Amino acid sequence: MISKDTLSMAANLDREFDRQFRTLVGEGDLEERITEVNRYLKTTIDMEIQQASEILLAYLRENPGFKSAREISRDPFFSDFSIEMEGILSLLHSKNLLKMELRAVKTFERRELIRENVYQI
Repeated sequence: MISKDTLSMAANLDREFDRQFRTLVGEGDLEERITEVNRYLKTTIDMEIQQASEILLAYLRENPGFKSAREISRDPFFSDFSIEMEGILSLLHSKNLLKMELRAVKTFERRELIRENVYQI
């Protein structure tokens, strides 16, 4: 449960949040109010995802070519972090920030073992 004090503090920190909160609890058609607040939340979350992923996107710009989550995670730049890289890359692909293809992973005998997702900007 979110307390009244928490909402008050968040509203004081962000004018747009305050406006959206007032829209949600205000007068008018409830469905329209929920739709407007939902649109705001989706836009804000998309912007936050892009900002939070900027380091990964910059890394992919500086290292051209398709890369798998495993290859990126093993790079010394990311190796000290415990990151669910495939999930992040998949999300960025779903937001049309990355391209995705499948690449064959082969055994020593050159037989295809699996196909893995690979990504690039």
